[in-house]
Amino acid sequence: SASQTDFDFARWCIEEGGVPADVSLQVLVQCRPELITRTFEALKGAHRPIVHFYNSTSELQRRVVFEKDVAG
Repeated sequence: SASQTDFDFARWCIEEGGVPADVSLQVLVQCRPELITRTFEALKGAHRPIVHFYNSTSELQRRVVFEKDVAG
């Protein structure tokens, strides 16, 4: 869910067989429903993907980077 380029690259790797059988794609996604959905769309068909979820607990990161309050 980071960018369209990242999404397209993940899809290309999966669809074109660019991921060896013994390799798992790993992704990091913020705990927001729309981003989680988009991330799983990108990983559809991947063999054993690893998804890391994060929830920002830093007030500065929430306020400055994400422009959100605690409820956001």
